[in-house]
Amino acid sequence: MKRILITVSILLSLPTWADMPVLATDIDQNQSIINLGYSDLSLTQDFDDGRDSEVLDTSVDAKSIEVILSGSSNNKTIPILSIGVAKLTSDDGSEAINSYDIYAGFALEGDAKKNLILFKYETSSESTIQDSLGLMAVFRSTASAHTKAEYEVAASFELKEGIEGVSGGHAAGVSLNSKLPLSSQINLVSTVGLSVESDTDYASGAYRSAGPSLTADLGLSIQPQSNIEVEMSLGSYLQNFEYYQSNGRYVLSEARTGIGFMLDLNIAI
Repeated sequence: MKRILITVSILLSLPTWADMPVLATDIDQNQSIINLGYSDLSLTQDFDDGRDSEVLDTSVDAKSIEVILSGSSNNKTIPILSIGVAKLTSDDGSEAINSYDIYAGFALEGDAKKNLILFKYETSSESTIQDSLGLMAVFRSTASAHTKAEYEVAASFELKEGIEGVSGGHAAGVSLNSKLPLSSQINLVSTVGLSVESDTDYASGAYRSAGPSLTADLGLSIQPQSNIEVEMSLGSYLQNFEYYQSNGRYVLSEARTGIGFMLDLNIAI
């Protein structure tokens, strides 16, 4: 505890920095940022068919690297490109999965804030996981005059590519992201999200119906230097599923919950 207090005291004594984005809409023109991420998720799946129940607990680790680039502003439009790679490993004995995603779009400047429009493509090394193509729009609100908190609302839509034996599962979601300055270098950050998805259909005629997905994250963003930002957060996830046979007969339900720790290091180059 003493070491933590000393570290916080040093951070509070540093000069003010504003070079690194905390919210997505903080991104500025001509930036090159490397993001190194780590997350540890504990996932619980509770299956119940009305007679018997079974609970499966899985731990999933993810290590990622992402490069974020923004170009020069032209007519108040800033081009943005992001390329990311992640490796996911679990303790259930399955092989590690590599995930790849690309975001491309632009930021629209105006009224002392930015809004983002981004297209996304995601694929992986696992042939049984559907690739996806998505669109995201992020809208920035003005800062609160009383708390100095700043907010953005992100809306997304995702189409999943059909693969052998599996189709559907398209998703749409909305999230509220915020940052609240605690000092010139430290922000309290949070995210609350809600998403819905269509049925996932299987070649046998069976299908899975998904309930709304709820997510919430809370953490700290710390900027010890002008080109470095560290974010630590805790997150939670909740979603229910129901499985049906091809004739529409109910088979079983699944309650899926997760809690995780996330650590991100952002370096401007």
